[in-house]
Formats: sequence, structure tokens, C-alpha cells
Amino acid sequence: ELVFYSDAGCSQSLQGADVSSGHTGQYHGPREALDGNPDTAWRAQCAPCAPLEAWLGIIVQDVVRCVRWLQSPVTSGEGAAEIAFQIGGQELARATGLRGGHWEGLRYAAAGGGWQLI
Repeated sequence: ELVFYSDAGCSQSLQGADVSSGHTGQYHGPREALDGNPDTAWRAQCAPCAPLEAWLGIIVQDVVRCVRWLQSPVTSGEGAAEIAFQIGGQELARATGLRGGHWEGLRYAAAGGGWQLI
């Protein structure tokens, strides 16, 4: 699951047009990562993928100040150990050492010096 928020408290979710680097077959499209149902999943067309090869996101008309995700455990070979957060091709933050299996995320805290892992 993937959720974008307009506030640093991660409480005001954003909706937008979903986009991705691709998906496998008829099922597991990007909408399944954004549907609020942890029993559905997006699967990239390259699975297993090289680091930062697959991407998923939304097109919105608002500022994104928080992004949270729930992924398969990295030890299962399905989750990503590293995620880059980009807007317009510019990397704003990178989350490393991810384990999956629980909600993880990044939020913008101006007083804290920018994007922080949560």
C-alpha cells in the first residue's frame, strides 16, 4: 500500500491519477497499491527489479509533505530495501535499510531539516 499526504502529520491523504513504471499482466496494476486494501498489491513488470528500476506514484495538484507505505517483508525477496522519493525527476529523500512487513514512510519537517524517515 502507498499513501500520500498533504500534511507532515500524515493525516490528510491526497488522491490523484496513479502512474507507475509498469505492472505484470492484467492484475496487480498501480491502482492496487493505492486502494487502501493491504490484501491487494502492485507488482512491477521487472519483478525482481534492479535497485530503483521500478517506480510508483500519483499526479496531484497539491504539495506532498508525507508518504507512507506498507510492503512485503524484504526478507521474502519481494520488498524494497531502499526507496527514493522524487518529484519531477528530482530526488528529495531516500529511505534505506527498510525491512517491510509494517508501515514505513517519509515526512517533511521544516524545523527538522527536511525529509525524515518515520
